[in-house]
Amino acid sequence: MNETETITETHKTLSNPPPSTNGKTSIFEKRRILASLDKTHRDFNTYMRNLQKVLEVFEYPSLRPNQVEPVIHLLKGQDLLLVSSTSSGKSFCYIAPSLAMGYKTIVFFPLVALIQDQWKELMQRGVRVGVVSSGVSLTESNKAMAEWEQGALDFLFVAPERLQNKKFLELMDRVPPDFVVVDEIHCAYEQATSFRSSYKKIAPFVERVCPKLFLGQTATMSDDVEKAVREIYNLKDTPKLVKSYPRPNLHFRSIKIESDKADDWVFRELNKAPLVPSIVYCSTVNMVSDLYRIYGPAIVGGSMMYTGQMSPSQRKANQTNFLNGNIRVAFATNAFGMGINKADIGRIILRSFPGSLEELIQEFGRGGRNGCDCDCVLLADYRTLNTQNFFIDTAFPDIRYYYKFFDALKQLQNPSTHMVTATLKELADKIGIHPMCIGGISEALKGFKIIDRAEPTTETRIRFLDCPDDTSSGVGKKFALYKDKIDLIGIENTDLSCFEVDLEYLAEEIGASNVNTIKSNLTKFQNLGWIDVKMPSRSQPIKIIGDMSLFSEEKIKQEREKKKLKLEEVKNFVDIPDSHKAEYLDKYFETHS
Repeated sequence: MNETETITETHKTLSNPPPSTNGKTSIFEKRRILASLDKTHRDFNTYMRNLQKVLEVFEYPSLRPNQVEPVIHLLKGQDLLLVSSTSSGKSFCYIAPSLAMGYKTIVFFPLVALIQDQWKELMQRGVRVGVVSSGVSLTESNKAMAEWEQGALDFLFVAPERLQNKKFLELMDRVPPDFVVVDEIHCAYEQATSFRSSYKKIAPFVERVCPKLFLGQTATMSDDVEKAVREIYNLKDTPKLVKSYPRPNLHFRSIKIESDKADDWVFRELNKAPLVPSIVYCSTVNMVSDLYRIYGPAIVGGSMMYTGQMSPSQRKANQTNFLNGNIRVAFATNAFGMGINKADIGRIILRSFPGSLEELIQEFGRGGRNGCDCDCVLLADYRTLNTQNFFIDTAFPDIRYYYKFFDALKQLQNPSTHMVTATLKELADKIGIHPMCIGGISEALKGFKIIDRAEPTTETRIRFLDCPDDTSSGVGKKFALYKDKIDLIGIENTDLSCFEVDLEYLAEEIGASNVNTIKSNLTKFQNLGWIDVKMPSRSQPIKIIGDMSLFSEEKIKQEREKKKLKLEEVKNFVDIPDSHKAEYLDKYFETHS
C-alpha cells in the first residue's frame, strides 16, 4: 500500500472507527503502551501505527473529524498554522503527532491557566510533562529543566518570559526541541507590546533551535493577523487549516437596545436564573469600570473587573477567584480573553460592538467549554459603534496627515543622524491631530520603508556593584532575594556587564504586589551603591530612510475599507435571525479560510 492509499484508509478508519469495547486502562498500562511506541522506524506508516496506540492511551475511539487532517499533516513532517475554535480539540492535534513521532516538544503558552488542566491530564495518561513558568514554583521549574536535559520529558510547557533566562537558552542549545508549538500564535502580532514583550522573542528562538516541526495555533485569525504572523515567523509557504466553527452548544442572539437602557438590561440578565458563571465584555476600560462600580455590588454570587490597566497582582487575584468559582461574574475588556480556561461559563454578553466577527467568536468561544449550553448575547447598542469607528479613524486618519507627519519629521530630524527623538504626543500637537493617530501613521510609513523606528527598551538593565557582605538585615535579606531571582530569570548581557530583566516577570517571581514595588526597591539598592539600574525606555526614536514617493494612498484607503467592512459584517450579524446566526458564522469562516 502506497502513502496515498494509507492516508485515504486512515481518514476512513480514524473518522469512522468501530465502537470501542475496552474498559478503563490503568496508568501502568498506559505507560507501558507509550514505552512500546516504535521510535526507530521514522516513517509515516510507523507513525500511523503509533498513533493507534496513542489513541488507546487516551481512551479515544478515534480522532474527531476536525482533527484528522491536521494530525496527518504533522505526521508527514509538515509545518502548519491551525485555526480551530475553542474546545474543538486542537491541543490533541499536536499531542498525538508528538507522541507518535517520539518528538521532544516545547509548547509556548501565554498564561498558565490555559494549560493547567492540559498538563495535569497528560500526566494522568502517563505522559512525561514539565512546566517552566512563574505559575509554578521555582523548584518545579528547575526540576522540569533538569528532566528535559536528561531526556525524561515528552513535553515541556514554557511561558515565553523564560526566553529571557540565559540558563534556559543554554539548555535549549544543548538539548534542542524536535517540535515547537506556539499556542495563541496571534499574540505575536496583537499582544507583542500590550501583553508581554517577551512573547515576540519566540520567533527568534524558533530560528535559533531550528526544530524539525513547527505548529502555530489559535481560535481565530484574520487576514491581517495571518499576514503579520507569517512575516514574524517566516511562514511564507506554511499551509493554514481552518477547522470547526462554531460549536452547537453556543446559542447566539442579538438584542437591539437604546444606550440608556443597556446597562440595566445587563444587570437584570446577570441576576436572572440560571445563575451561571458569566462574562460581560466591553470595548473600553471606562465602560468596564462604570458597570462594575454601579452594578457589581448587587450581583448575586459576586463580581469582579478585569482590565489591562490593573496591576498584575490584582488581575491575577481576580482571575483566580473567577476560575475557582469564588466569583460568578466578570466585567472585562478583551484583555481577559486568553486567560480564561473555565469550563462552565454559561453566559457571555458583549456590551458593545466588537470590531469584527473574529473578535466576536473569540469572546463567545470562551463559553460552554464543558459542553454545557451557553447563552451568547451581542447587545446592539449602536452608540458603541462610535467607539469602533474611532479606532478605525485613528488607525487610518485622513491622507493629508501622513504628509504632514513626514514634513514634521524632516523639520525635527537631526541633520547628521536623520533621527527624530520627539515623542508621539509632541508630533501629534505639531500637526494638529489626536495622539492615537500617530501610532497608525508611523506604522504605515514604516511599512512603506519611509521611516524606521527603534524598538523600545522593555527590559531593565541591572549591573551589580559592591554587594553587601552582611545580608542579615531586612534590606540585606531583600537584596539577596532580588539577586537570586535576577540571576535566575535575567539574561546576562556580557557586552554591557549587566542583566536584562523584565520587571513584570520579576514582580511575579518575587511575589510583589506590583511593578512599582520592584522599581522602588531597585532604586533603594542603587542609592546604597549596590547596583546600577537603567529603567526601560518606551520612546521610539524615528529615522527617515526614504521619501513619500514610496507612499501608497490607495493601499491606506484599501486597509481602512477592510476594517469598515469587518465592522459592517458585525452589523449584518445583528440583523440575521437568531435561529440562523450559527449558520451565518459557519459560512463566514468557511469563506474566509
